[in-house]
Amino acid sequence: MPIGRPDGAAATVSTEVMAVDEEIKELERFIQGTGVTAEAKEKAKSELSKHNSEMKILMEGYKLSWMGIHVPYEIKPRKSHKDWHGAVDQAMSYIGHMFMEQLDRRFAFALVLCRDELTILMCDRSGLMVTKTPINIHKEPEMFIRVIAAFSCMSAAQLGWDTDMNIYLPKSDPVPSYQVNREDIKDKTCHMLHWVIDVVVNGQVERYLTVRIISVMRSVEIFSRATIVYEVIKYNERLAPTETFALKRYWLPLVAGDQAALYPWEGEIYESMDNGRPTEHVFASHYIKIRGELDTTFTLIRKGLDGTHLMKKDIAMKPSRKEGDPNAETSQHVLSVADD
Repeated sequence: MPIGRPDGAAATVSTEVMAVDEEIKELERFIQGTGVTAEAKEKAKSELSKHNSEMKILMEGYKLSWMGIHVPYEIKPRKSHKDWHGAVDQAMSYIGHMFMEQLDRRFAFALVLCRDELTILMCDRSGLMVTKTPINIHKEPEMFIRVIAAFSCMSAAQLGWDTDMNIYLPKSDPVPSYQVNREDIKDKTCHMLHWVIDVVVNGQVERYLTVRIISVMRSVEIFSRATIVYEVIKYNERLAPTETFALKRYWLPLVAGDQAALYPWEGEIYESMDNGRPTEHVFASHYIKIRGELDTTFTLIRKGLDGTHLMKKDIAMKPSRKEGDPNAETSQHVLSVADD
């Protein structure tokens, strides 16, 4: 199925776009006001024309970018079972493309509106969850408003972004990918960008700057460990780096009880190889936390929600996975010393 474009999406616009938009609104209010001379109106109209032209240029450079999408939505005029499944499939293709383009994305939401019935989708690296019963926007208008308002008020972390990753800009402080000015990264794909990533080393948060991507193949798979490996340098040594490291980010299967020893995490494997001298292979390794909470699928992302297995003709959608299941996941950093 071709990816195409979503029927719409919530995205963050730049402060420059918002400022010009406010000026346009102010001029429109002035022109429509009473007690304004004809000469003043003509001058305001001339200014309005200039601002509209400026806005057109700004928006041309701000064409819908997959990197800046928060929540895509798909709309269908009918609500048959077939239409619903088609809309969900299309929405999932959008989410898949978001995971591919948004290297700082942990999970993503999407909305599907089939005529007057709204379905909410949430997809993470363990699978897809959808609302069991659609919301009828005519019979339950308040619920519909609550859903839209909630997405408008949610923080970046609640929408699925990794807030410990920011885009490096040489002339300014690092910026979240969904807030970056498109002109600053013009003609660059997500794999060509340099990222500033927070890593915990000896209990302290340190910043590392990516030089290039070493491996990204598995990151494009939605239901996977989404492994990505960067070559990095210390951010505070970026102007005169003395050494490079390999930074590996991935989702780790979590297990409980006696089985835990059968699935050691990578940092433990390297430590056992080094006989207690982790610097021989690994400089630092740790579980990733988002706003102080361990980044786990079942606890932090899904908030304990469970689901039932959804079947579709010829397609079996993966059931929701629980903590303790070998396939439940948490994200992790492994920072290795690069070989000479």
